[in-house]
This record gives sequence, structure tokens and C-alpha cells, in this order.
Amino acid sequence: LALAPADIPRLGEVGIDARVLGVTLAVSLLVGIVFGMVPTIQAFQLDVMAIIKGESPALAGGRGGRRFREGLVVTELALSVMLVTGAGLLIRSVRAVLDVDPGFRAAGVLKAEYQLPETRYPRDFSKWPNWTATHQFNAALLERVRTIPGVQSAAIAGAHPLDASFTSSFLVVGREADARDWPEISVRQVTPGYFSTLGVPLRRGRLLELADDANAAPVALINEAAVRRFFPTQDPIGHEIRFWGMPRRIVGVVGDERFRGLTEPAAPAVYAAIAQVPSNSGALLVRAAGAPGALAKPVRDAIASVDRELAVYGVEALSETLLESVGQRRFAMMVLAGFAAVTLALALIGIHGVLSYATSQRTREIGIRIALGSTRGEVAGLVVRGGLLLGAAGITLGLLGAAAGSRLLSGLLFGVNRSDPTTFVIVAAAALAATGLATWLPARRAAGIAATDALRAE
Repeated sequence: LALAPADIPRLGEVGIDARVLGVTLAVSLLVGIVFGMVPTIQAFQLDVMAIIKGESPALAGGRGGRRFREGLVVTELALSVMLVTGAGLLIRSVRAVLDVDPGFRAAGVLKAEYQLPETRYPRDFSKWPNWTATHQFNAALLERVRTIPGVQSAAIAGAHPLDASFTSSFLVVGREADARDWPEISVRQVTPGYFSTLGVPLRRGRLLELADDANAAPVALINEAAVRRFFPTQDPIGHEIRFWGMPRRIVGVVGDERFRGLTEPAAPAVYAAIAQVPSNSGALLVRAAGAPGALAKPVRDAIASVDRELAVYGVEALSETLLESVGQRRFAMMVLAGFAAVTLALALIGIHGVLSYATSQRTREIGIRIALGSTRGEVAGLVVRGGLLLGAAGITLGLLGAAAGSRLLSGLLFGVNRSDPTTFVIVAAAALAATGLATWLPARRAAGIAATDALRAE
């Protein structure tokens, strides 16, 4: 639960209770009884006289019993390889997502969100954008926060950079006919310090300034995605775009931010000064000289000093918000990796157990081999080869199963093909190496058998 993202449905209902433990206990007992009956039934079918004479293959469980045990181990290893491969694909996918440039520098930034209540901050659209109370709050909050020790810069936005926020229809003045086929554009309301606080680069023109207030001529910035979509052959600087019933002159172009998440391409966006496009919802963004978490309490206190009744939420480092945006993928990766580790361990224990049992049943054969001149290395190699053959069979089946089943993970993969050869090769090599390790103790035990002891025991 501690590792799970908050957006998993009915997460609060998950837990271990008496019913869960009872069902687990019942299933465990049932499995023990069912599999315990197999050798019991076999025992009633043994030829006692043949066993006494040492002539019955049933003494070692018979060839059929050996093949059944080996088949179980191969199946278990195949299932574990399937899970490990799936976990490997998700691990590479999560790494690919985290390597994506979000378009801003999240490290060192603290985020705090709030909603200004209309009772104290009236939204009078007849006076828009002159919402005096809202503008006064924003100015007072930034002034107070910037005096906190350890704060390098601060800004306010209508939504933090990983919040998709809202979109709006728009048009370019003079190209009204083109707008019929255009998608809506993302609208971002920000104070002038937004771009320096988040490290969003200016590509051309200028950034927003304090002079771009409610009484100044309306201006806007657009991102590079908007340039590619709406001005592919033109310089957008100086053009006017109209949204919310008002033309705004484009004065600059900034880099792309991935508002819709790291796995989605950057959407066309327009940035307007929050003084000219006010909003009663806000996200305070503070760049800290040290760890951003250390500023959480001072920032809360600063907001309270401006409005003691204002509810503040979402106070966390922006880097944590960035990780939470890929929470579903990370959680699926961790769960699958956990299951894969357990099943692989069980499969290796199974290989070790089968080889140990087979070695104990072949004591006479090994003693004869040693008496006839086989070296300890050759005896150990005999056991290792048997284990590696089982491992190779299980790994091959597991990789085939993973190739067929990886389509179930395609919705969670990013930047990696579901049949990624690198992942498959690494998993196969790791599983084979682990199988070799599981055969080491039985092989060592076989190599240590003394011929005289083995023959004397017979």
C-alpha cells in the first residue's frame, strides 16, 4: 500500500484480514494434501520383493516419476522466466519514461496548491480582468515567499506544469478560416517568474514582464509545439491570436512542457500573464537553494500570513509529482518484479531439489564411474549438464510464453518494444546463470562421493 499510487481504484479497501489468511491456509493445506497423495498412491503400487532385491526402478521413483518431477521444474522455471521478462520490459519502460525531458527542471522546486474562495475573492466578469482581490493576493504572496531564507525564486501559475489544466478554442487574427480545422490549445496562466523558476527556455522574442498587467496591451507567449502546428513557415512574433474574446499579441516563443504527462507529446500551448488572465485556482512554485522539502512549513506559514483561512494542498517537491505521474507504471513494475523474484527463487529451489534427489539416487552409478576412472570434474559436469538441460528447456519455453504474452503489457510500455531483444537476452542469460548456481551444490556433492563408500553401501 505504501508503494501504490493514490489513483488505484478502491485502494483503501485493500488489506490482509482473517478471510484472506483463512483462504491462504486452506489452499496451502489442499495443495499439501493433493501432492502428498501422489507418492502415497505410488507406495501402495510397489513390488516389495523387487525392491528388496534392488531390481525395481520404482526404488528411485521410476523413469516416469523422474520425468514428472523434471516437468514440474521446467514448467515452474518457464513461468518465472515469463514474469521476469515482463518485469524487465516494465523496468526498461519506466527508465525510458524517466529519461524523457519534461521541458522544465523539477529538481529543487516546491509546489503548493490552493483555491481562492469566491466569498473573499469575487470573480466579477463585468470587471474582468481587473479582479483586484485576486491580484492583491498574488502580489502579496510572492512578496512574502521571496523573503524566506533559501528561496531563489518564486512564481504563481493557474496550474502546476504536470496538470493538464484546460484548453480553449482560438484563432490567428487574419487567418480565421484556418481555425476551423485546428485543435484547441492549452492555456497556461503564469506570473513573469514562472519561466526562470522552472527553467523553461526562451527560444525567441521576450518573456512576460511585470508591466504586462491588467491595464497593459494583452500579450501572449506560445511554445514550440504551437509554432510547428500553427506557424510552420512563419515567424509568430508580432502575430495576434484571439481567445476568450480578446486579441493578444505574440511576443515570445518558449520551449515545450509536457503538460499531459511524460508519455504524451508536448501539446501546443499559449502562456498569458496571470494579471491579464486571472484565475482563482493557483499553484505556488518555489525554487529552493537546498532541499525543497525544508521550505514546506515556511511556505505554508507565508500563505497563512496572507490569508489565514485559505486551505493549502499538494505541498510537495515537484520531482515527487513528476514520479507520481508515472506511478501506475512504477507500481506495475514493482508488483511484477516481486512476483518474478519469488517464482524464480522457487524454480531454482526446485531445480536444486530435483538434482539433489537424483544425485542421491545415483550414488551407486557415480561410485562405479569413479571406480572406473571418471574424474571428480567429469562427475560434477554430469550433474551440471542435467541441471542446465532442465534450465534451457524452461528458459526456452518461458521466452516463447513471454513473447506471446507481452502484448498484455503493451499499454504500459513506453520507449521499448514488447519483443525487445535486449531484455529477452538479458533475462535468458541471468536465468541460465542462476540455474547453473542452483546446480552447484548437487554437483559438488556428487563430486565428493567416495567410490568405496558408494560400493560398500550397495
